[in-house]
Amino acid sequence: MKKAMGPWPHPAPMVRALGAGWMDANQVQPWEDTDSRLRYVVYSPPYLGALLVCRFDLSSPARWWHDGMQVGVSGVTLWRLADSTDQDFIELDSAPIATPPNADALAQLLHWWSWYRHYKGIDGSELE
Repeated sequence: MKKAMGPWPHPAPMVRALGAGWMDANQVQPWEDTDSRLRYVVYSPPYLGALLVCRFDLSSPARWWHDGMQVGVSGVTLWRLADSTDQDFIELDSAPIATPPNADALAQLLHWWSWYRHYKGIDGSELE
């Protein structure tokens, strides 16, 4: 007997393909995660250097949402996919270093994002 699979057995494969390192939020966002199914560790200087576990919410002006505090996290400069060992509110002595994403995966995600923005009628000013 086969186990039933949901409609997205592997959510946001283009986001996952970017790699496990720190992504520069000015270069790339996890746009493909349109259903906020993944969790991310984010670095935002206004939050005193703490790493926060958030979800990405494309439909919200906040973009990065912290469930524990029930607030949008602004000023995110770096993000990466969270794993089961990541803890919330880890304080750092210095900012993480961005790592280059997989170039092919980045090109694919940017191409998809361009199509998706056109399809949904999202203009660039809505992303700021």
